[in-house]
Amino acid sequence: MPRRDTTHNIIKQAIIKDGWSITDDPYVISYGERFLFVDLGVRRSHFPTQPKGSIIGARRDRTRIAIEIKEFRGLSAIADLEQAIG
Repeated sequence: MPRRDTTHNIIKQAIIKDGWSITDDPYVISYGERFLFVDLGVRRSHFPTQPKGSIIGARRDRTRIAIEIKEFRGLSAIADLEQAIG
């Protein structure tokens, strides 16, 4: 499992304060024999049902999202962005 960014818990608490519920930390997507790790899966607290098997890891009302947390602390923000998105 990849190392967490230093801001992971700060962002997680901000998401919770905004009314989301964390469903997965991390949200794991299986792709054949490979596994992809998305930092957080969440859903809106007052909308309790989430479909099983959904590839989306977060939900707010009827909107679902997966949240990937990235920090750009290198000498070049462009190089960091390139590294983050591959």
